[in-house]
Amino acid sequence: MEKKPNWKSSRLIFESFFATLLVFAIIWLLELVVINLSFFDPFEKAFGDFQYTDVLYSRIGRAQTNPDTNIVLLSIDDLTRGEIANLLGDLNSYSPAVVGIDILFTERKDPGTDSLLKVRLQETHNLVMPGYLTEDVQGKLTGYIKSNPFFGNLPTGHVNFIASDPERSTVRSFDPELIFHGDTIPSFSWVLLRMCDPVRFTKSRNQIPDQCIIHYQGNADQFIQISGRKALEHPSLLGIARSKIVLMGSFYPTESPVQSIEDKYFTPLNSQISGRSLPDMYGVVIHANILSMMLHGNYIRTVPRILELIISYFLCMMLILFFLYLFRSNHTWYPPVTKLTQLIYVIILLFLVLWFYHTLRIKFDPLLLFLGIVLSAELIYFYDLLVKLLQKWFGIRSYLTSPDP
Repeated sequence: MEKKPNWKSSRLIFESFFATLLVFAIIWLLELVVINLSFFDPFEKAFGDFQYTDVLYSRIGRAQTNPDTNIVLLSIDDLTRGEIANLLGDLNSYSPAVVGIDILFTERKDPGTDSLLKVRLQETHNLVMPGYLTEDVQGKLTGYIKSNPFFGNLPTGHVNFIASDPERSTVRSFDPELIFHGDTIPSFSWVLLRMCDPVRFTKSRNQIPDQCIIHYQGNADQFIQISGRKALEHPSLLGIARSKIVLMGSFYPTESPVQSIEDKYFTPLNSQISGRSLPDMYGVVIHANILSMMLHGNYIRTVPRILELIISYFLCMMLILFFLYLFRSNHTWYPPVTKLTQLIYVIILLFLVLWFYHTLRIKFDPLLLFLGIVLSAELIYFYDLLVKLLQKWFGIRSYLTSPDP
């Protein structure tokens, strides 16, 4: 005799799907309310720039990376143009693989000094200069600022980072290439990689996304640091730069007693995750992190939004299925068991998403899933009321309201 399918089991699965749909609909409505009510503006300012990966970088990531000895940071913080020219002359004698200068010489100054700097710049093998793309309040590109044409038509790359407000927002990603007036403008780090490692550059073109998440290795102490002032006094210090990538810019070496916040940004490595008051990383050090990431192919892959939605829906549905069963079978124990289950579920999932990010370099945004978990237990009470009304008005049977066999 053929066994009939269990009505309650199939109904439980169906109603779990429907209840999960209801949870996600509530999340969508709450999102609309938060976006349109100014009451939530202080919370948005405090937490809108926070991402869960900041916890990983600020508490864990800084202590788990080995210094990248392929990149040399050469500080030119307080040097004059003449001193920068002399420093370039000394540096060129040690044949670095590529040199990037993260400073704009937009205006002409002393003719003699500028002429010497021009000669040294043009003598430097594989030199890359910076450019900055300006934009209006809508984010549309309006101009490209480069060094004065007097210094020559040198290779340039844009130094723009992706942040809603560079003075307050966290820099987490950059554009490898930007289109301005029909021209493709590569990033500063992109041009440096192309010059120093054409094979890696070609391979990276097929790996890197349009907006690339920066996988930070660490602050300036994760790279070789040389004080430009000390190197002028002792040129032999530059010997370590032979056949390496040299980035010249303002970053103030760790032993420097003076620091500046000019050209300094907030990054996920900031020791204070929220309520930050001071930026933590200089622009040239961010470029060093980008270069290190590209040299080692340590790109962060992002889970597509539609796949995030499917995974979040399925995992939330599994939880709601258990809650529906518990609500019907043991109503007394429902509140404490659901709270404990939610806590364990969140801890396990948070560990998994951080592990995927840190170990496999896969970024999954868990916000939607966590909101579903938080709302799921309380929604069962509302769902129970809803199905009772549907049964009363339309005679529709439900897993929660059907009598035991």
